[in-house]
Formats: sequence, structure tokens, C-alpha cells
Amino acid sequence: MDQAEGLFRQALVINPEALDTTLNLGLLLTALNQPEQAYTLYKDLAQKKPDATPLLLELAKLADRLQRRPEALYWLQRVVEADPQKAEQWQILIGHHLRSGEHSDARQLAKKALTFLPNHHDIQQLLARAHSGLGEHSTAIKIIDQLIKAGGDTGTLYLQRGRLQIAAGQRVEALNSFRLAYDEQPQKYATTGQLAAFEFLMGEEASAFEIAERYNNEH
Repeated sequence: MDQAEGLFRQALVINPEALDTTLNLGLLLTALNQPEQAYTLYKDLAQKKPDATPLLLELAKLADRLQRRPEALYWLQRVVEADPQKAEQWQILIGHHLRSGEHSDARQLAKKALTFLPNHHDIQQLLARAHSGLGEHSTAIKIIDQLIKAGGDTGTLYLQRGRLQIAAGQRVEALNSFRLAYDEQPQKYATTGQLAAFEFLMGEEASAFEIAERYNNEH
């Protein structure tokens, strides 16, 4: 490890702005339990290469590891500003806000992302989650319904719609959505488990046990 670190540092003396070498040295330092040094290394290069998205993403990951959430969000914001056409980067940023319960920020970012990536299904699903987190359940369900009509991953979408309908207090409608999800994805544990649990909750014990037993027999 020491030899590898020395080689990377020698290479950076020759070319201090070598992106791949810097990233590899940072990964090595992190593996050696020196994330602070890796973070400083990356920050120094980010000043010279402000649009290097792989570097900005690594900075966000390290800031998150170091429990510096405001800095992690700052680097993620820099990532999407540097290349707003990449959906994955928006999804990471929006998801970060959703996990932290910042649904208003997540909604705003999802809407902004959709100006660059119109009709992107995964971002629209995140937008639906943000609306639901703000208590705007009917808007969230409407977004999912539109995605279902557009021919997306209907099994996953029915499952998400069911969960949104539970949040909206629409238990009967939720059960129907879970059954539709199961029809599309009977082999998926999440779908089967959700339906079996909700069937049981709704007093359909026989149906719940039948679904669970069928899944166990097939797996």
C-alpha cells in the first residue's frame, strides 16, 4: 500500500492535475482509513477542475462519509450544474433530500430536473414521492397513473401507487393496486410480501396465507 501511494504521489508531481491518478490515490487513502486526506486531495483538484463530475461525485460521497451533509449537498448540486442532462446525478441529489425528509426541496429539484429531462420516469416517481411527503397525495397518485398509462414498469408502478394510496387513506384502492402489482410481478419478494401483508391487514387471512405459501413453494 505504501509503495502504491508513493507511486501515485510521484505521478502527481509530474502532472498535478491528472484526474484518474488523483481519484485512484483518493480511493487508496480512503481504503487506508484516511478519508480526510482523500477529501482534501479532491477539494484541491476541484478548484482547478470545477466541472469534473467524477471528482465532484467522489467529493459528495466522502463528505457524506465524514458526516458533512451540507458539503455533500453542495458537491451534488455542483454535479448536476456541471452536467444537467444526466438523470442519475439528479436522482442521487433528489434522493438525498427525500431520505432527510426535505420533501419541498426534493419536489423543487425534481421539477427542475424534468426541465432538462422531460418525461423521465424515474425522476417523475421521485417527484411523486416528494408530493406525497408533503401531503399532496392526489397529485402523487396522478403522476403514477400517468406513468402507468405511458407504459412504464407497471408492476413497480402499481406497487408505488398502492403505497401512496395507503398514505392517502385509500385502503381499498391500495389493495387493488397491490393485486395488480402481484399480477405483473408474482416472483418479486417485495410485491408478494406487500400484498400478503396488506391482505392480512384487510382481514383476508386465507388469501394472505395462500399468496405466501405459493411464493415459498416456488422459491
